Amino acid sequence: MRRIENFNYEHFFIQHFIVKNKRERLRFELLNESKRQDGISRFNHGTMKYIDERKLIYSGSDISWENLKKMIYKNTDERKCYVISFYEDIDRTMIKVEDLFDRVIGLGGASIMIFTNMALVEAEQIQGPAMKYVLRL
Repeated sequence: MRRIENFNYEHFFIQHFIVKNKRERLRFELLNESKRQDGISRFNHGTMKYIDERKLIYSGSDISWENLKKMIYKNTDERKCYVISFYEDIDRTMIKVEDLFDRVIGLGGASIMIFTNMALVEAEQIQGPAMKYVLRL
């Protein structure tokens, strides 16, 4: 497992899970305070234009929280993740996996949960459960 002390989750997410031709723009937006929300909003409806489909292990909206949690635990030993979110109160925070459902999943706007070997993207919720995308190295 990677050492986490100086681990740059946003850089890791962009380098490993975003298609090459979208990386530079997304990096610019996430690092620029006035553009950050624009970068996050790209995952509301256009997630498939940005993610590297070769890393995709699940996409859909019909997965229960219990099954999603099992998928996370099966694919990583980590019990916390870094969050990029449309919601500023949780954006750039580390959150325990068991708290994701109460604090991140289902809020309605795009959120990206990043571990050191995988990521979970939840798109904007319009009607019914939001689309979720699980990516793994």
